[in-house]
Amino acid sequence: QLSRFKDKIVLVGVERKDDLFPILHGLATEERYGIELHFAVIRSLLSGRIIRPLSNWQQFIVMIGLGLLGGLIRLKATLLSPFFRSGILIIAFLLYFGISSYIFQNYFLAFNTIYHLLAFGVAYWTVGMVKRRWFQ
Repeated sequence: QLSRFKDKIVLVGVERKDDLFPILHGLATEERYGIELHFAVIRSLLSGRIIRPLSNWQQFIVMIGLGLLGGLIRLKATLLSPFFRSGILIIAFLLYFGISSYIFQNYFLAFNTIYHLLAFGVAYWTVGMVKRRWFQ
């Protein structure tokens, strides 16, 4: 009878109330048993679908790019009204999140969003401070 399990992975578990874990799917939360989570990890490892972060150089390049974008937006959008400036900032953030979501969904690469947005924000703020103090 055990020959049926040759070259197979067998998971044995118990479904108990204290073995439920909340999993976030979109905006809803559902509870999964621990054995289901182990199955999901094994399935992702066997299929080769592993989430990995960007390399250090890739993170650095994205940070430099977003820093330059933040500085250029502040430099070029100074003459616009605050309403249009905030619209440009919102579009830049939505574009960043759209691109990073697309890359995550298709290539399983995770972005370090905090550092990228900090690079954008610090560059935007710094260019504004330099322009206000030195060129006015």
